[in-house]
Amino acid sequence: MKEDGLFGELDYLLGVSASATFVAETECFLFTLSPAMFEALVNSSLKLSRLVIDSFCQRFEPPKA
Repeated sequence: MKEDGLFGELDYLLGVSASATFVAETECFLFTLSPAMFEALVNSSLKLSRLVIDSFCQRFEPPKA
């Protein structure tokens, strides 16, 4: 996961369930958001909206040869 990375947002938007385990290489902050809080933040933050859209595009981008 990269700086300013997101996890789980696409699963929420696509209506699927997932889990993961992460080990941080550097100090970081992890936030857990309720669906209502996530939607409120996306609706009020252009930067977060762009991160979600970029994440979605990267996930469904065809692999590079």
